[in-house]
Amino acid sequence: MLHEEYMAINRREHSETSQVREQWQPLSVGFMKINADAGFCVSTGEARLGVVARDSSGYVWFCAATKRRGIQSPLQTELLAILYGLELALEKDFLTIQIESDSSLAISEISKNNFSFCSGGYYF
Repeated sequence: MLHEEYMAINRREHSETSQVREQWQPLSVGFMKINADAGFCVSTGEARLGVVARDSSGYVWFCAATKRRGIQSPLQTELLAILYGLELALEKDFLTIQIESDSSLAISEISKNNFSFCSGGYYF
């Protein structure tokens, strides 16, 4: 019975998420969009961060990935991915930037202008 419930929920969630289609939306001329994403392993405290930067025509200016250790939470991981993208953009003198992340919590926390995002300490 428990297995059947799990399978029913999994099918429903899969069908709901597979119906969502997002396409890349172009930016205004002169802007750079940084897409940031991350993955986190609770048992090891390791995170993988990835970023892609595109201009208004969709041209990829850079993409990069890195690994970090000593991570405490998924939120910290997502915030570090955003920071990683910003650092790379600044190294390349891209100053007019739009950030995109699939972590609504990370975006919400950044939007608060509060630099202490959790009891674990300061991220920025």
